[in-house]
Amino acid sequence: MPYQLEVTINTKFFAAVAFILVLTPLTYAHPGGHGPKSPYQDQTQPEVKTLDDKGAIKAASDFVATLVRQGTKVDSVALDSSWVKTAAADKKINKRGSGYFIVSFNNKTADKVLFTLISDTGEFYDVNFSGKFLDLME
Repeated sequence: MPYQLEVTINTKFFAAVAFILVLTPLTYAHPGGHGPKSPYQDQTQPEVKTLDDKGAIKAASDFVATLVRQGTKVDSVALDSSWVKTAAADKKINKRGSGYFIVSFNNKTADKVLFTLISDTGEFYDVNFSGKFLDLME
């Protein structure tokens, strides 16, 4: 009598699991990357555009507005709405380095200067009142 393979429930189960395991990685493969992108990056091109001085000030201003809305404290000081109202003349590129900007906000109402560190593509890195960023590669 020829050898016959007896198909059991265990064999069917094993085959189903193996099939799912083979197909699962394929369902997660997709183009486009992960995570949110900066609104200052061109979403349609794989090459990221770098900001000019005006774009860097706009990106930093938008981020400061977000910090104010969230009630964020910087060096134990809560940022109030006066930071959003900082005059354009009081927003400056304090430093431009390789791949980054330090943008300063001179708030005359608070009598303080806020410094933001952003990438040259508009990604926010850090904020403080000293203007010194310890891990910054010069």
